[in-house]
Amino acid sequence: MPPRKGPVDSLKPDPKTKAAGESTFNHLFGNQGTFEQKWEDAQRQAGIWQGRLMEVESRIESLTMDNVDQTQQTLSDAAEHLSHAISSREINISNAAEQLNLRLRFDAPIDVHARLSEQQTRIDEELKSLYTGELALDSKLVEDAMNDKLKALRLMGEHKSELILAQSKVDALKADFVQLQDEFTALELKSGTLQTNFDAVQKEKADLEDTRQELRTQVADLEQQVADLKKQVADLKTQLDTAVEIKTELSNDNAIFHHKLDAAHDDSQKATEQAETLKAQLKIESERVGTLEGQLKTESERVEAELTAKSTRIEGLEQADKQLWENHHQANKRSWEEIASLNQALDEVRTAQSNASIKHKKEMHELWEAVNKLTTEAKNKDDELD
Repeated sequence: MPPRKGPVDSLKPDPKTKAAGESTFNHLFGNQGTFEQKWEDAQRQAGIWQGRLMEVESRIESLTMDNVDQTQQTLSDAAEHLSHAISSREINISNAAEQLNLRLRFDAPIDVHARLSEQQTRIDEELKSLYTGELALDSKLVEDAMNDKLKALRLMGEHKSELILAQSKVDALKADFVQLQDEFTALELKSGTLQTNFDAVQKEKADLEDTRQELRTQVADLEQQVADLKKQVADLKTQLDTAVEIKTELSNDNAIFHHKLDAAHDDSQKATEQAETLKAQLKIESERVGTLEGQLKTESERVEAELTAKSTRIEGLEQADKQLWENHHQANKRSWEEIASLNQALDEVRTAQSNASIKHKKEMHELWEAVNKLTTEAKNKDDELD
């Protein structure tokens, strides 16, 4: 028959009688101090990443809109780097929390106080059996059992303090993790704001570039229009100079015509003195010549008036030249109309002058023939009288 186990033996773990799912302390957490070492490593790693996070935030705040491209790239790198750091820290916290939960659980219960109460109740029941019944032990065994109980209680108290301290560290680490998540969310919002500002700057830059290109096109068109107008003005001035030369030639022709007319008048006066008998006919011819002079004078005055009008038009065109910058289309149309009118007037003047010259030559020829005829007749009559 196997020996009966005492109450003290029930407090000692027996590897051969472990319940399913039950694990020893060393199996769960390794040798003494391993868990604390891992916890300190996790805290140290978290502090390193916290410092890097503060450095990233400082770099982000120092960025300006003058280097938007560099800011965007730096912000993206920092966000990615921070994301990896948060993921690594989250994994470390998760591992630490998992180990802490295992340590809190021991065999199966999750509540530490419930586990301690259960152990205390079982110990008390075992101790009672030592003093009553057939299996009561002697005083030495009872004293040893009490010492074992005190050791077990002291060990459980140490474990309880250690668990409370570990739980407080986990809570602090979770609070740091929540704060880090909030800071990362704020960083993402700030990144979105910078991206929005960057897009707005790019859009405004594109709009300014389109406006600048449009203004350049308009300036090129205006420069071409100015060049065309300058060329038209130069052509107009050339035509006006030609008109002035024609006017000068007409004035010279009129002077020569008047000179010839005066000479013809003197000749007619001499013929009148030499042929007193032909005074009446010569007077008639002189009246005809006077009529021709009046017509010629009228024609000359008309030509002078037209030339004066053309000069006025020329002045108007010069004045219009100053208005070409403001309304080049109307000035261009008006200039061509004035040029056409001037050319037509010049053609009319040339035609009238040519007709008057031909008519005058014809009449002077007829007058000379009449004078010669009268002179011949007068001479013949004088010869007959003699």
